[in-house]
Amino acid sequence: MDKPKSDDWLTEAQLRKVFPRATTDRKDRTSLAGSVPKVFVKTEGDGRPCLVFYCIDGTFHVFTEIGAKQAARDCGVPDADARKMNTQECWQRLWREQK
Repeated sequence: MDKPKSDDWLTEAQLRKVFPRATTDRKDRTSLAGSVPKVFVKTEGDGRPCLVFYCIDGTFHVFTEIGAKQAARDCGVPDADARKMNTQECWQRLWREQK
């Protein structure tokens, strides 16, 4: 597969419109500057769309939507606690506990 052409790359300004807190520091593994975005729809499972970034270094970064409460569970809120908490409480707990 050919790497993206430079005229297809996202500029830092375009990237910041979509991901205001994203970094353009190439040392940071989450950098999406200089990438080409495309949307794909899963053909199996729930059919949710995936936002895929093809980066200049040849890597792919894939984002898909999941429920906020499930994401909180995936990020560390135990199921037993999540059942007693609403979504906002789950994320407030994670936010406070993150170092």
